[in-house]
Amino acid sequence: TEHGGGGCVAVDEILKHKLAHVIAGGMGMNAQNKFAAAGVKVFGYSGKAGDAINDMLKNKIGGLESCKEHGNGDCH
Repeated sequence: TEHGGGGCVAVDEILKHKLAHVIAGGMGMNAQNKFAAAGVKVFGYSGKAGDAINDMLKNKIGGLESCKEHGNGDCH
């Protein structure tokens, strides 16, 4: 999915699925803020998807820091 001008098109598309959690390896602060505003908890993880889900369910993973390549207004 493409980045939108001034917002993340990908985030808007993902939010259409009415999810409660997102697990990602990296994400800009603007995208994180859009998820937070929608009540979606964002987790950071590097590894296999199945392991990420299991670790999330066991409260073994935490939040996600903003990607260093992005400022506060960009999306990833």
